[in-house]
Amino acid sequence: MCIAALGEPDVNIFVGNLAFTTTEQTLRDLFASYGAMDTVRIMTDRETGRPRGFGFVEMPEGTAARAAIAGLQGHALDGRALTVYEVQWDAMPERRTCVIIHLSGAASADRRRAPSAHRAPQWPL
Repeated sequence: MCIAALGEPDVNIFVGNLAFTTTEQTLRDLFASYGAMDTVRIMTDRETGRPRGFGFVEMPEGTAARAAIAGLQGHALDGRALTVYEVQWDAMPERRTCVIIHLSGAASADRRRAPSAHRAPQWPL
């Protein structure tokens, strides 16, 4: 997570329901009208290298990021309606968990990295 000059963390945005033909440049062009971006990433399958249909955009300004989320939720891109949410990462680097708050109020978690079995956790449990 990057820290902006004002001390505020970047806003991480999940972008789902992407067409497999959507490129990072296409996402960058789409979000550009809302403000500056630090990173744009489309996640790919490790074995095949093919896109997985979702990605992440980091924006340094919270107001611009919230405007992008509101403006692009349900927006049609490459024939598909986008799913756009703000992502909250937990603070433990060994157990990064992505929690996406859906409009219905339900939350889902995606375990990104679990601590290895041979190493004891370094944070209080």
